[in-house]
Amino acid sequence: MVDAVRPIPSALGGLPGLLSRPSGSGGPRPEPDRVRPTSTRVAFSPRENGGILVRVVDGATGELIRQIPPEEQLKLAAAVTALARRFLGLDG
Repeated sequence: MVDAVRPIPSALGGLPGLLSRPSGSGGPRPEPDRVRPTSTRVAFSPRENGGILVRVVDGATGELIRQIPPEEQLKLAAAVTALARRFLGLDG
């Protein structure tokens, strides 16, 4: 039997107010000064190796927010592939 319910520490990293319940409310409400709507676009592009490149772009500014996989990972994969091809003698 549970005697009391204790609050769970916030796992949202700096947004504890998102899960707090104001008195008399029916559920959690976001704090207006912390949550703002944004306009984003998501673009999916095929890659030469059969994978997919996902880019999340700010709709207002056109700024790249996130790319999956990241550019660094793409460069690393290309370098490892080139090294493996050279090691196996697959370079023409």
